[in-house]
Amino acid sequence: MFLNLTMQDLIFAAVAAFVVTWVLKSVSRMFMLVVSRSTEFGYAPKDLDTITEKCCGMFPNEMLRFNGILVRRGMTVRALTTENKTIEGRFIGTNTENMVCIITCRHVVAQELRRIADIQPLA
Repeated sequence: MFLNLTMQDLIFAAVAAFVVTWVLKSVSRMFMLVVSRSTEFGYAPKDLDTITEKCCGMFPNEMLRFNGILVRRGMTVRALTTENKTIEGRFIGTNTENMVCIITCRHVVAQELRRIADIQPLA
């Protein structure tokens, strides 16, 4: 079955495709801004070993060189984000998506590396 398409039909289809693409990209960008900045969730202290094991699997890179400082898995660190939030806890690792995982006494924090201003090891 052959349809007779007019120039008006083709222009309408092109404009509609542009609008749909623009909407999808805008929603995707907003979603990535919300998700990629920081993900933080609490855990029960009894689940610390299980949580640590899962996080080590999701963040397999055990070392991070940040501003000349080498941070290794298990080290206690203080991270300052670009939003001036301080995260103090045990460094777990990084992943291929440039996310850093730190486990605090009450939360697991996955922070995008480009949103971290400074990381310092603590004694």
